[in-house]
Amino acid sequence: KQRLLTLYRDDVTLIPGALPLVENLIRDGVALALASSSDKELIDSVVEKFQLCGSFSVVVSGEDVERVKPDPDIFFETVRRLGRDPRECVVIEDSTAGVRAAKAAGIRCVGFRSSHSQNQDLSKAELVIDDLRVLDTERLAMLVGGQVKSQLGC
Repeated sequence: KQRLLTLYRDDVTLIPGALPLVENLIRDGVALALASSSDKELIDSVVEKFQLCGSFSVVVSGEDVERVKPDPDIFFETVRRLGRDPRECVVIEDSTAGVRAAKAAGIRCVGFRSSHSQNQDLSKAELVIDDLRVLDTERLAMLVGGQVKSQLGC
């Protein structure tokens, strides 16, 4: 398992625009969370590689819930840990299962078409984008009808 983790970590790259988006949201006082069906060790490895430790108020892995996406458990748990109402949150998702999970949890969703999410049905998201650089605090706030208090990542 360690060898696979190392191979994955060495191969993984940040999506263009991800780091500036995280930095801008933090600067604007938005609480960030990371909710991934991956196991905790993999998530921690990637977060460490890109020096994102401390960027997220909450990190929830597939190990923290009984059922993973498309079941909404991971988002229910993330919102609970944030101490927020789902209506105050926005999820950025690049998969059909993730969009379905966000919607089932009552959370607004930005569908992100990345190079990893080809042929995914993101049509249930409130907004579908091809580039993270089009997002900022103001645009996310419009999705929730006011100030964004929490931002959930995929």
